[in-house]
Amino acid sequence: MILKLDCKGQLCLYDCAMAGKIKNIYYNAMDIAAQYLEVIRSRNLFRLLLVLLVIDGIAVSTDLVTTLLKEIDPSLPNWLLWGFRLDVEYNTWAIYGYLKLIVPSLLLAMCYWRSSMISFALLFFPYAYTTIDDMFTIHEDLGKSIGAWSGTNFAIGETIYFAFASIFILSFLAAAVLRAQKEIRADVALMSIGLLAIGFFAVVVNLIEGLLKEVSRFWTHIIGLVDDGGELVISSVVVVLALVIYYKISAMHPNDQSQSA
Repeated sequence: MILKLDCKGQLCLYDCAMAGKIKNIYYNAMDIAAQYLEVIRSRNLFRLLLVLLVIDGIAVSTDLVTTLLKEIDPSLPNWLLWGFRLDVEYNTWAIYGYLKLIVPSLLLAMCYWRSSMISFALLFFPYAYTTIDDMFTIHEDLGKSIGAWSGTNFAIGETIYFAFASIFILSFLAAAVLRAQKEIRADVALMSIGLLAIGFFAVVVNLIEGLLKEVSRFWTHIIGLVDDGGELVISSVVVVLALVIYYKISAMHPNDQSQSA
């Protein structure tokens, strides 16, 4: 701490150490951003992200169109419309969403295989768990069972399930960040934030949707659209992020073909 004159000519305390830390954080963030942008540019990942976001927009648009068609003509068969609804399991957009969760999980496993860094293995488990849960609707099935067993309802049962699942997921994410080496700490933190963002839409927004079901069908669908659309957009970003990290790890730990031969 030292004394400096402020803009009014008065003496004030100035924390040089804190200013230095802030400056270091800024430069580190700029360095990490430059590394990511270089990988994105060299691997044409921006184009991939753009394609994924366009598909996400088409998914949201088709959901709106099919909903409006059903409102205009309720006699239309459900099978004709549900193939493009975001709230239907195992249809076109559901499979697209599953694939966008599977890809980061596999890339994290490949990062661990290449680098043997335990943080990637710790990240793999919550991503794989989230993927399996989404694909096999575990949260919905157990939510119904817990609600029936506790004498409450589906929304309460699903909330109880998410509370226990969150403990498992957050424990692995925290361990991954704490065990991360300096060179991958930002990568691990960003992948953790990505999964938490997906969880926000899957859990918090989904719970709001459940609470509104008895109030307004219109707002229930709007919130559901935000829920599913938000998951799609965030998972698109996470796919590109996982690819960037995989390419970085591949450059840091290239396979030595000569030794394997």
